[in-house]
Amino acid sequence: MCLKAFLPWFQEEISPSAKVSPNIASLPSFWELFNGTPITFDSYRLILVPTLAIDGDELRVPQEWIDIPQFAADYYIGVEVNPDDNLIKIFGYTTHKKLKHKGFLDNSDRNYSLESEDLIDDINVLAVALELNTSEILKAEISPLESIPETQAKKLLERLGNSEVKFPRLEIPFSTWSSLIAQSTWRKKLYAARQGLPVDNSITQW
Repeated sequence: MCLKAFLPWFQEEISPSAKVSPNIASLPSFWELFNGTPITFDSYRLILVPTLAIDGDELRVPQEWIDIPQFAADYYIGVEVNPDDNLIKIFGYTTHKKLKHKGFLDNSDRNYSLESEDLIDDINVLAVALELNTSEILKAEISPLESIPETQAKKLLERLGNSEVKFPRLEIPFSTWSSLIAQSTWRKKLYAARQGLPVDNSITQW
């Protein structure tokens, strides 16, 4: 609901080139594991972060969107979703750098949070900044991920692919988790296993 309302508006008002990245078909493999939708536009990337909370007192972003180099974005936009009235409200946005430097990482649920007072509440400011094409540094430095051996990945998929494991992202250290799901093949297999779907194998594995 959030994506269907936001994307056409963003394409019309800010950037006609905006699109889901890498593609809409990939979204379920993200949404099964953590909240947020990646969108690319022009030379930028944003993460749309919907919430059912109606107070808008903070933006909470899963750590995956911040600390995995392949997933990190320039901008993060918080959106309140009211499914009863079929409405969404953009309550603020920020940059990767600000979330990383001023946000608080709660290790219990692996979310970065930023208070509403530190958010830019007017989305039109983003449009102006893009028009001015300022040289503002949007991203903080991110440590590279370590590779994960295939044998270890398979064992983790077997363990975390069990749908009875409610929050697989919290079951193992973040360094291991991030290395696993950063690989689209492993992430999609994990999603398929948790949904009880056939897991595609490559020709060489077959």
